[in-house]
Amino acid sequence: MEENTKIDRQDEGVSLGEIFSWIWAKKIIGLIVAGVLFLVVFFGIIFIYNPSAKTYEVDFQYSNIPGLDNGTYLDGSIFNYRELISEKNVNQVIEQNSEKYKSINKDKLFESNDFSIQLINNYRDEKNEDYTIISVNYKIILPGKAFKNANIAKEFVMDLIEVPISKTLKMIETLSFTTNLKLAAQSNSFDSQLSYLNDQAGLLRSGYENWISSNNENTLVSIDGESYTLLQLKNIINDYLEDQNFSSMTEELRLNGYVKSPDLEKEKYELQLKSLDEDKEYLEKEKESLETQLSNLYTQLNTSSNQSQIIITEAITVLISKISDIDVQLLSNEKSQSDIQRKLTTITSANLLASQSFGARLTAIERQLLEFTNTYASVSKTLYNRDINVFYSNSNVIASTGGFSMIISLVAGVFLGVCCGVVVAGILGYNVQKHNKNKKEEIIIE
Repeated sequence: MEENTKIDRQDEGVSLGEIFSWIWAKKIIGLIVAGVLFLVVFFGIIFIYNPSAKTYEVDFQYSNIPGLDNGTYLDGSIFNYRELISEKNVNQVIEQNSEKYKSINKDKLFESNDFSIQLINNYRDEKNEDYTIISVNYKIILPGKAFKNANIAKEFVMDLIEVPISKTLKMIETLSFTTNLKLAAQSNSFDSQLSYLNDQAGLLRSGYENWISSNNENTLVSIDGESYTLLQLKNIINDYLEDQNFSSMTEELRLNGYVKSPDLEKEKYELQLKSLDEDKEYLEKEKESLETQLSNLYTQLNTSSNQSQIIITEAITVLISKISDIDVQLLSNEKSQSDIQRKLTTITSANLLASQSFGARLTAIERQLLEFTNTYASVSKTLYNRDINVFYSNSNVIASTGGFSMIISLVAGVFLGVCCGVVVAGILGYNVQKHNKNKKEEIIIE
């Protein structure tokens, strides 16, 4: 009878109340298991899984950095956007901020294919096949496993992006725009000096026109404590250059043959005459030799057979053509010598006084252009420093992909912890209750 009762109880189903009773019996152990597992799961996701699975992305655009979108820096040197993530730049940024970036794992940064940069061209109207590039964006992707947290990655990539800006700002500080003026001052002739001054005038004009087109003609800049618009500064230069009239000065120089350095000019002309004399002597000897050959051919022509006469006639024609070419060269040589002789005769006392006067005018123009150039350099530095910037597509600068968020990590930790805690508590509670029940049954049987 007792054995049948035992069997019947074993065949009965387990009620929900019994399950809860098992769990409740071992609730402390269940809570401990749930808490421990929650901590393991949560911190495992945050500190182990996420860093290996997460990547950071930064989308940005440089603004008003001269030449950068065309692949050059301000000084004409090459800008390659891939250099932004080069080992050289990375080491430079880390060394300059060694304390802040000491936690960055460079090995994990460079061993990963996730560390990359992309260039994105923005076209005017791609739908209508207008592929005119209006701006350029860049995207840097970084592996999360190389960084302690997102803030470190954000600050690090912002410092990397600042490298071309810092380089450009240093170039701006050294701007002078005086190359043409230096060459003009070193020139040995008025012709080249005037040419360099004309080039400098063109540089200033086009420079202000470019600033006006990229800003506004009414953009204000401060010069020696006074404010001027870009249009006012441009007009000041234009008015001065119109008064000087470089074209008429060039014509005056051509007509009067002013010389900047008489001794050097004489030496130059004498060397040219000597070279022309040597050329003339060579040509005359060559002509004499050809004429001798021609005379011999005429002599042979009278005593040769008909077949030989044809060959000799062709040879005579060739020689006559060569002699004719030499005559042309000799005439050109004679004209060149005559022109040089004329120039030498213009180097007189009166001409020297006029040359000195002309040189003084050029020197005055050079000084004024230097003043204009210094002003232009100051304006350029001000506008470059004012306009240079970098814009980020994300308001937080950096965006992350992969891994789990903090909330999901919390939910996952709680869920797994509770589930495992309940299961462990239920199993332990069931075993205890089963053990107690078996004891009772054994007592009853006895």
